Amino acid sequence: MHQMMEQMKNWTILPARNIGYVVAKQALRGILLWMLCCAWGGLGAQGTRRDTTICEGDCVQLITTHIVTQTDTYLVQSIPFAPPVSFQAGNLLNGLPDDQWSNVISIGFDFHFYCSTFSKLVIASNGNVTFNTLRANQFSHWQIAKAIPDSNSLDNGNCIMAPFQDIDPSVNNRTPAYGMIGTAPYRKFFVNWDSIPLFSCNSKYIRSQLILHETTNRVEIYLEHKDTCNGWNFGASILGMQDGAGVRAAVVPGRNYPTKWIANQEAWAFVPVSPNSSTVQWSSGGQNIATGDSVTVCPATMTSYVGLSKGLDCTGDSLITTDTLVVHLYPPLVPAPIMGPNAITPSQAGVGYGIPIVASASGYGWTVQGGTFVGPSNWRNVVVDWGSTGPYSVCVWPIDIHQCNGDTVCLSVLVGTGAPSALQNIQLSPNPATTQLRLQGDFAGKLVTLQVVDLLGSIVQVTHELATGDELQIALDGRDGGYYFLRVELDGAVRLFPFVHLK
Repeated sequence: MHQMMEQMKNWTILPARNIGYVVAKQALRGILLWMLCCAWGGLGAQGTRRDTTICEGDCVQLITTHIVTQTDTYLVQSIPFAPPVSFQAGNLLNGLPDDQWSNVISIGFDFHFYCSTFSKLVIASNGNVTFNTLRANQFSHWQIAKAIPDSNSLDNGNCIMAPFQDIDPSVNNRTPAYGMIGTAPYRKFFVNWDSIPLFSCNSKYIRSQLILHETTNRVEIYLEHKDTCNGWNFGASILGMQDGAGVRAAVVPGRNYPTKWIANQEAWAFVPVSPNSSTVQWSSGGQNIATGDSVTVCPATMTSYVGLSKGLDCTGDSLITTDTLVVHLYPPLVPAPIMGPNAITPSQAGVGYGIPIVASASGYGWTVQGGTFVGPSNWRNVVVDWGSTGPYSVCVWPIDIHQCNGDTVCLSVLVGTGAPSALQNIQLSPNPATTQLRLQGDFAGKLVTLQVVDLLGSIVQVTHELATGDELQIALDGRDGGYYFLRVELDGAVRLFPFVHLK
C-alpha cells in the first residue's frame, strides 16, 4: 500500500498524470457532498457566564469572549506560546499510514464551525482535520498547488490545517494523537502531531498542536517546531482553515501557498466574530462603565459585569452577543492577636513573637518598627532585636494559598526603662512537660495572669495568682497532649512561651 501511494505521489508531478489521477479519484469517490455555510437560522441573542476570583483590594482585567455560533467570519490573532496540554499526550492513531484520513472520531461536544455544527471529525496524517466524515479511512491528498480558499480541493472542505503539509508518520511510527481536557462547558479537544518527519526530508519534522474550544468555538494552533522541505512539493504548507464550500478561509498572514516558511514556538487563535459587530459595551448593575474588548475593574464585593455587542448572524439577522463575567473575592484570613512581650528594655535582643495557626494560611508577613528581625520573618513565630527607647509596634498578616494577604494585626511595644524585669528573666521548665510547668522569676508580691493557649488561638486554661515567691506552678492535669503556648501577663506586659505537653 505504501509503495502504491508513493507511486501516486510521483504521478502527480507530471500535469498529464495529475489530470488522469484526479478524474480517476472522482470516479471512485462519486459525488462529493459539501455542507454549505449559512444553512442554519440565526439566534436572536447569545450569551454565557464566566467567573473569576481575585484577592480583596486587587484589580483584574476582564476580556470578553464572544460566544458566537452562527458565523462565517474569524479573527486571526497571534497568542502566547503556551500549549494547554503536552505534545506527547493523547490517544495514538496506531496504524494510521502515510497519506490517509483516520476513522471517525467523536469530539465530545458540539463544535460550531463556519455556520454548521459538528460533533465528529477525522484526522489526517498530513497535519489537518476535517469535519467531513465522508473522508474517513480515505486517501489524504498531500499535494498543495493553490492557496486557500480553494473550492476545487478534494480534501480541504470544512478543514483546519494545523498546518497542512506532506509529512510521513510511518517514519519511526510517529502517528498523530488526540484527546480532551477540562470540564464542561469549557472543554478542549486536542490533536497532536508530535515530531512527525517531513516526507522526503526525514531529518526534518513538525511538532504541532490543534485545540478546539467548547462553547467559545475558538480554534488554536501551537507550533513548537515546523520545518520545510524545499525539494518536495515546492516546500508548500498552509496554516489556516476554510469552510465546506471552499469559498471562505481564515489564514495566518504569510502562511498560505506559495510562501515557504518555518516556525518555532509560535501560536495562533482563530476567534469567531459576528460580521459588522459593534464595540463591546460594559455595564455593571445596569450602569455603563466602559467600552472596548476589555475593562479593568477593582470590585470591593462580588460583582457581575456584562459585555454586550451587536452584529449579524449567518442569515443577516441582528445578533446580540452578551458575555457575563462574575468577579468573586477570596475571603480574607483573620489572625488571632500577637502573643509576646509589649514592654522591653532598650537594646534587648532575641525577643520572640508569634500568633496561633491561621487555618488555610500558607505563609505569614511581618513588619517591625523600632527593631530588626533575627532570621526569617515569614513564619508564625519571629525573633526581634529591639533598639532605642520609644513606642513601636510589630505587625503580622497571614497569606493564603492564592497569595492573598489576610487582615493585619499589630502589637504596640514600649521600649523604655520601665519594662518589668520579671518578664525578661523568666525561665520555663520542664519543656516538654507532663503534669505541670514551673516558672522561675521575680514574681513575689505581684499579680500574675497565666493563660494556656492552643495552636488555634483558643484559651484552654486561665490562672490568676498573687505570687508569694519567685516560683509559680501550672498544673496540666486533664490537658490533651500537643503543642501549646503559655501567655504570661505581669504589670501590663506580656510574654509568650511555647511548650510541648506530653500526655
